[in-house]
This record gives sequence, C-alpha cells and structure tokens, in this order.
Amino acid sequence: MGGCEKEEKIPEEAITKKAKVFYDKAIDSCGDVYMIEIKNNKFPDWYKPNNLPKGYQIDGINVEITYTLTDEYYNCGFGGKKAIINIHKIKRL
Repeated sequence: MGGCEKEEKIPEEAITKKAKVFYDKAIDSCGDVYMIEIKNNKFPDWYKPNNLPKGYQIDGINVEITYTLTDEYYNCGFGGKKAIINIHKIKRL
C-alpha cells in the first residue's frame, strides 16, 4: 500500500458553516455527547455529529465544518430531538 490516502468526495448537497463544538454533559441517563452549535440568525441550531474526529472533541472550540444532514435524530431527555449530521470536512478557526 502507498502512503497516500484517498480523499472523500464531498456531496453536492453539503453545507459549510462556522460552528462551535460543545460537550453536553447529560443530566439524565443518556450519556455525555459532543454537539455542534451553528448560529442562524438570533437562535443557534444544535446537531449531533456521527463522526466528530477525536482531535476536535474539545469543548468550546470554533470550527468550520462541511456537513450533510442524515435522516436520523438524536432524541434524549429534556433537550428534544437534534438532527444527526455527517461531517465531511472540519478545520479549526
């Protein structure tokens, strides 16, 4: 095998936004998770990433992500349903 990695093709419907990673410490039995916060107008939207790389699992870091929505939702406790996303590209700001 060679030393090159094949780069993932980013889907046309992918969205690129500035975001913040945050650690959501569960107050119920759902477990702690990392979430993505994207500010849209006055109110933020929160998403549960399927594949947040370990190097970005840092509470409070600002990132730029390219992602697609899945048809799935994370639904746990008092926070309500959050759309699950697939991250295709991420960089720290």
